[in-house]
Amino acid sequence: FAIARSNGILDEFFRTAFERESQPCLEGRLGVILEFLEKHTPRDTFAGAPPPADLCVEPQSAAATAERVVGEYLRVFNNQCVWQWAQSHGLSYERAKLLWQQASGSNELVQGTSGSPLPDVANICNETSFLQYLARAGLILGEPPATGAPPPVTFTPKEIREAVQFYVSMETLHRQPQ
Repeated sequence: FAIARSNGILDEFFRTAFERESQPCLEGRLGVILEFLEKHTPRDTFAGAPPPADLCVEPQSAAATAERVVGEYLRVFNNQCVWQWAQSHGLSYERAKLLWQQASGSNELVQGTSGSPLPDVANICNETSFLQYLARAGLILGEPPATGAPPPVTFTPKEIREAVQFYVSMETLHRQPQ
């Protein structure tokens, strides 16, 4: 609202954000609002921060498989880990993402090619921390979300474990730390 008001485009904001025909569900409308923000927010407003879409789970259909939904949550979890690490090291999100990708390729490296410290990706973003994130998000049947409403779809602990193991086996997610 503040971005729309400051840009003098309140009508466009309300037409976009509250149009119910194309996106009748709350999750779909959130995606539309995020697109509006990315389109109309001055680039320097969030200098060094991630794009909003990197930190928000995209809406999933009720028929989506556990593997698909868990994969979307993994994308967001990974980006949140990068952002938290960036903030703790005084780095921009983009710079931290590059270092994160560099560190993901090797467990032995502690410094990037530029001399910057690399994150301990396996210790930060692993099977255990991701399962805790999924439980806090309320994605696991029987686990209430830590904040907000539960997601539109939940899965049994077994389905979640199998989906997480798929991403571990694909080396998209690190195993539990030893």
